[in-house]
Amino acid sequence: MSLFVQTAYADALDDCNHASNPDETISACTRALSRVRLNSENRSIVYNRRGNAYRAKKQFDRAIEDYETAIRLDPRQVHPYNGLGNTYVDKHEPDRAIEYYNKALRIDSSYQLAYNGRGNAYSDKKEYDRAIADFDEAIRLDPHYAFAFNGRGLAYGEKGDPDRAVQDLSEAIRLKPNYAGAYNTRGNAYTDKQEYDRALVDYDASIRLDPDQAHAYNGRGNALYKKRDFDGAIADYSKALQNDPGYVFAYNGRGNAYSDKKEYDRALADFSEAIRQNPGYATPYRGRGDAYYQMGQHDRAIADIDQAIRINPNAAGGYNSRGNVYFAKEQYARAVHDYEQAIRLNRDPASDEGYKTNRTNALAKLQAEPEPKSENKNESAIQEQPEGKVENKAASVEHADPCASAATHWTSVESIGTPAAYEDHLARSPNCAFTTLALARIDALKQKSISVAPASSPPSESPSKSSSTKTCGAGFALDNDGDCVREKNSRKVVSRKSTPRAAAEPSGGHTLNCSDPSQIMACANRALSSLPGSH
Repeated sequence: MSLFVQTAYADALDDCNHASNPDETISACTRALSRVRLNSENRSIVYNRRGNAYRAKKQFDRAIEDYETAIRLDPRQVHPYNGLGNTYVDKHEPDRAIEYYNKALRIDSSYQLAYNGRGNAYSDKKEYDRAIADFDEAIRLDPHYAFAFNGRGLAYGEKGDPDRAVQDLSEAIRLKPNYAGAYNTRGNAYTDKQEYDRALVDYDASIRLDPDQAHAYNGRGNALYKKRDFDGAIADYSKALQNDPGYVFAYNGRGNAYSDKKEYDRALADFSEAIRQNPGYATPYRGRGDAYYQMGQHDRAIADIDQAIRINPNAAGGYNSRGNVYFAKEQYARAVHDYEQAIRLNRDPASDEGYKTNRTNALAKLQAEPEPKSENKNESAIQEQPEGKVENKAASVEHADPCASAATHWTSVESIGTPAAYEDHLARSPNCAFTTLALARIDALKQKSISVAPASSPPSESPSKSSSTKTCGAGFALDNDGDCVREKNSRKVVSRKSTPRAAAEPSGGHTLNCSDPSQIMACANRALSSLPGSH
């Protein structure tokens, strides 16, 4: 072989290994594979290198083909297994990604890139403790590994620990000052900490370093949205979508901003596009449901929020949103049930007071009118509405003085009947009439466990075949004709509900009295069980 030919071979390999961008890498590696006589090991390295370039261009099928060829040529090489793992993370297939990272680690248990990649896959699966363990190991193996600090910071942020997230992300930036992704992720952490100005500084830095990305524009849009700058947010979401038309988070964010501007048609279009691109993404279903709620289209709202809850049954906000719709439809038993679920699942202290006050307001309505409303209510009727989007606010109920508010709150506390509920009441209203009674309730509950039997079954189809006793709602009584009536100005007023029902009994075996504040929740459950479609 002549010196000239040897030099040409060497130049082709060098270009493959050191090209400055993916297109040049693909071209150089392809030339090397076609011209250079390489052994299997070196050909495997070239295929792996070209696979990395195809992955960078998001040509994932070609990348996978090159990585698999590299493995066939040299099954002992660890890098193509890691490349396959990275590609499947990009394709949102974390289980397959983990499979290949595991194969890489079986070949080399000290391969920090595979620990980092597997940590990213576990984060995508929302298995954050496993992710953090992998990032820990990657950092132990390489304390200067900026990508592992970024990944761990992201996992801490998703776990709801933004302080530790900021600590890790700041270290990633110290190790790699031009790391656009770390600035973006730290901006997300500052947004979670409600430090929006700091977040904006980080998003700006990320955009300066990588103006073609979508993530930082979306993040900056989120921060501006939180600052109520809806027009600025919309501009950033639109820029994110210009850079990546498939970035569903930006459609969802822009939909929220349009909704808050009351531009509901635009909001519905954005939420619908997010759903079209990712039908398994719960948040835009809830956003579209909230928009329908604001438009007074309550049945459509419930259909969308139902789907959001099916996809993510542990998100408190979905239950609060659906409770708002039921409240507007005057189906207070269902509203109370959903608000209770929201309170139970909530992990955001800023939303807690709003959820609880929404429940209090629905309980007050239920006490005044415990029977369920008809499903066929006119959708266009204007109803008293609880707070929807801004969840740290609550449904509006006017009170004459603080202790009048305490009386309303006491109604819901008695219906819950737990030590935590009474302690919450003491914290809210320490100087009102129920203070001594709340202390007595707490003391009694600490000494005795109180259980409540489940609500009664739905009513029988035929009164003549049932041994159930007919009962009436609060404020009604049986007359001589067997109707539920209320005396009003000496006229007979017939209750909307006169179907015979089995008497609901609490644990003590006594018939429920829905005018008794302590039995409101049991009455709510009874009313809920009688509604069509209840389980």
